[in-house]
Amino acid sequence: MGHPSNEPGKTYDVDDRRRAAALAACDGLPTEWLERGFISELYKTAALISLCDYIAERKDGDVRHPAGWWQEHIRGHIDALNAIASSGDARH
Repeated sequence: MGHPSNEPGKTYDVDDRRRAAALAACDGLPTEWLERGFISELYKTAALISLCDYIAERKDGDVRHPAGWWQEHIRGHIDALNAIASSGDARH
């Protein structure tokens, strides 16, 4: 039985199915990256890029964002992913 706040049809109970899915999703990633939060940061980056795509101004077929905002937010997430993948630890 999952937690009552879970979305309908979703469970966060730890079982063999969940373990197998996690292992498959992380296949090929170094354990050190996982320990430093690579998957969590990757998920946040994808969510932010998706939001940006949704709210972005579009003009003449181009998606536009203010350069400073892009540098601070999107580039910041990409830099955090790079730090995790290198010897740095990007956790805040």
